[in-house]
Amino acid sequence: MFQWVIPAGCIWLIVLLIADRIYRFSIATLVFISGVILCFQYSDWVHKTGWTGNPEGMRLMAKNRPVVMIREAEEFLVGKAATDPIDYPAGWLKDLPPIKAEDSYDLYLGTCPGLGEYTSLWHSSFTQLYRAKAGPGRDLWYLGGPIRDAKGRIVLRDRPES
Repeated sequence: MFQWVIPAGCIWLIVLLIADRIYRFSIATLVFISGVILCFQYSDWVHKTGWTGNPEGMRLMAKNRPVVMIREAEEFLVGKAATDPIDYPAGWLKDLPPIKAEDSYDLYLGTCPGLGEYTSLWHSSFTQLYRAKAGPGRDLWYLGGPIRDAKGRIVLRDRPES
């Protein structure tokens, strides 16, 4: 959104200050196209690793996402408890047989983003693009035992680098 501020301001100046109609139209069109290119570039960068457009949102996600994942995983495992009385050892939740065997299990069980560092750059105030350094990868850990007792037995741990 903010990527349009500078091109839009330039277009207004071009329209107001350049008298020749063809010259004004040509320059305004070029500035408009450069604004479109800036938006696509921003969209490309903000979705790459190492950049973010919303550091506060990333911090909130790092805090709230694991809570939701744990709750949904607990509910899923308790639902499977009637058909699975096995006492499982402690381990990563995604390696637990009921999770691995479930093809339709739509919960994202990848690593959770850790609380990272977000650096404001010289242009961040108007581009809303910040440099992001991810925190340690985290994942869900099952403390072991029968899955009927899964509530309270799933925790978040830092995932060792491999």
